[in-house]
Amino acid sequence: MSTKIIEKTIAINASPAKVWSVFRDPKVTKEMGGHYVSDWKVGSTFSWKWNDGEIYTHGTILQLEENALLQHTVMDEENRKIVASTITYKIKEKEGKTFLHGKEQTLEPIEGEDLIEANTGWDEALKAVKEIAEKL
Repeated sequence: MSTKIIEKTIAINASPAKVWSVFRDPKVTKEMGGHYVSDWKVGSTFSWKWNDGEIYTHGTILQLEENALLQHTVMDEENRKIVASTITYKIKEKEGKTFLHGKEQTLEPIEGEDLIEANTGWDEALKAVKEIAEKL
């Protein structure tokens, strides 16, 4: 089986603003092992920098709505002129809970072990956001 789209949703017992702070506030984001490097404007560069200083991903912000939406590209590691995937995070409050929906659309299909690893990575990332936001 292969796919070009991975989608995951998690319910979080925290406000949309607290969930958003896990992405935006470097003091909070460091609990995930690093922080995003950006000026947080549509069209700006967007990278993930580990706490050890290594920059892991590069991309561009496509859409941004505070406490609600973040969409960005992830560039190919070998050729940073090629978009490898587009990631979208949507934050919505419903019935006293906040739902974080993550979607990754890749240029090339993901299959086998790579697909298992990608799904596991998404599960772990959303769980980490949940745990951090619920402690705030």
